[in-house]
Amino acid sequence: MPNRAIRNPATRQRGIAAMMTMIFLLVVIGFAAVILLRMSSSDLTDSTAQGDSVAALFLAESALERASYRYRQLGAVCNNVTVADAGATLGRGTMQVISANPINGRCRVVATGQVNTTRRRVQADIGKPIALVAINPGQAFSTQVTSQPLTPINIPVTAIDRALVVGVSIRRDAANQQVTGITYTNPPGPPMSFSLVGAATSPTNARAELWVLPNPPTGTNTVTINLNPGARFVAGVMAFSGVDQTFPFDPVPNAYPPTGFGGIPAFTANISRANAWAVDVLAKRLAASATVAGAGHTQRWSLATTDAVAANNILGAASTNGPVNPIGGLPGLANMNWNSAGAQWARFMAELRPAPVVTLWQER
Repeated sequence: MPNRAIRNPATRQRGIAAMMTMIFLLVVIGFAAVILLRMSSSDLTDSTAQGDSVAALFLAESALERASYRYRQLGAVCNNVTVADAGATLGRGTMQVISANPINGRCRVVATGQVNTTRRRVQADIGKPIALVAINPGQAFSTQVTSQPLTPINIPVTAIDRALVVGVSIRRDAANQQVTGITYTNPPGPPMSFSLVGAATSPTNARAELWVLPNPPTGTNTVTINLNPGARFVAGVMAFSGVDQTFPFDPVPNAYPPTGFGGIPAFTANISRANAWAVDVLAKRLAASATVAGAGHTQRWSLATTDAVAANNILGAASTNGPVNPIGGLPGLANMNWNSAGAQWARFMAELRPAPVVTLWQER
């Protein structure tokens, strides 16, 4: 009987099934590879777009900083801060101040940054630099008083980002003589209260205090000094515009001698913020020796009480130096020297902060 191939239908079906399974797996793997490649490409594209967006926003904010520098430090007219920014190149992209217009006493700036095809736009209000807009240049009270209104001060209606700053110099006969509060009339509302910025006290004879009131009303109103126990004192008031309304003052970052006897040591304050001012108040026993602000800062007042007993008197003085700007990443330097001799003295100093640039919106 001749040999014949043995045909087993079950074996043939299993072979076909295995082949179909193999083909299906290859198709699935192929589709998965295509999807993974597309996802990888999409992630790469998204990552690049995100990087471009961040870089474009940085460029737009850099353009705002340039506009702020021109407006605050160079004194440019608001409408002119766009002149030098016709598509300036920085790094991978360009930046531009596309408009600048005065709005409610501030300069409203729109700036853009672009990297490749990604463009970001920001709008911000830039306040004017700090300026002294009114002053009560010191009053001396030679009898011990517990409550004393000062000569009214007139804040112009054009001043924005306002702050009232009061310097008080007290002749201390007792260890606890100090200001307990300062108020500012606010008709028809209740009086507004100042906040203590800080104080310095010599061992027994003199105390210097600095107080601040953000956003006082405009017009002519009265500052009242309250003390307990009563004391002889000198006080003056300065009204500023362009001041940070949330945090008007910062400490001076480098240490200075707050009290002493005899000559007042020369001191240069480190100023950490652009366009900030240094402000100090001085109290010195024995008014007979003259006290004059040294070169580099402006004396705002220097006067003394006039009790018949010389040892009972206090000389009070205050000065400012600004605007001061950091240079090359280093603090700005403000000379705050007083030419004086004799007697115990106390001095307090702080950094008056400028109003921040307020970002209104960002376009993504």
